[in-house]
Amino acid sequence: MSNSSRPDYLLSSKLLRGFRDAAIDNARELLHEASLLRSHHHHARAFFGARIAIEEIGKAVQAFDALGRNINDPAVSARVIDNFADHEKKLWAAAFPLMQRSPEQRDDVVALIESMISARMDTETALRTAIDPLSDPLGPCVNAPGTRVSAAQAGRWVDLARTLFSHAETYVYSPTKIRTRAEDDAFALKPAALLASTDFWNFYMARMNAGDAAFDKAVEAYHRSRTTYSPRFDGGDLECRDS
Repeated sequence: MSNSSRPDYLLSSKLLRGFRDAAIDNARELLHEASLLRSHHHHARAFFGARIAIEEIGKAVQAFDALGRNINDPAVSARVIDNFADHEKKLWAAAFPLMQRSPEQRDDVVALIESMISARMDTETALRTAIDPLSDPLGPCVNAPGTRVSAAQAGRWVDLARTLFSHAETYVYSPTKIRTRAEDDAFALKPAALLASTDFWNFYMARMNAGDAAFDKAVEAYHRSRTTYSPRFDGGDLECRDS
């Protein structure tokens, strides 16, 4: 998200706690509604409701994570706000509590989240009919919500949302994990601060020794390996592995 489009507000612990509470409550309601839609065979709408419920779960996890960060740092605050608006990061954040508690389910969860991202079911396709001029070589065809998602697909997403919620509801009210300055620098992607970090330097040198000297890629990889939102996360605690 660009600076010009980023919402203009200041984060506070009170605001983050309120946002966490509202997001987890809304996820609970959306999950209930998605379950009802599924039981009445409204598969596209059930899928859409489940996906939005998972996004709300992700927001709650993101807000909980931010409670342990230095949100007085403008770069950290900006990253938190940007992540609240990032569709994919919200989905991965929602999956973190489950992958942390049950790492043996990681591969299955990653596959489901990736398929949900690729499905790109938005409000328009979940609720409205449309004429698609390109989907059929024989000519334009009508796309209706009821034809886009199968009963099995809707069931998988609703079940996934329910499972993610059951883990996240407890997780976001656990003791706050206080972040180190190095972790916040990695989270905010601050290259200068990272270069002064022994942890990052060792990480970067290992990549260089392996033949990959690209600094930007190293920063991104370091960030992914030490934050909640990476699908490659190995199921350990949120803290840096070597801290």
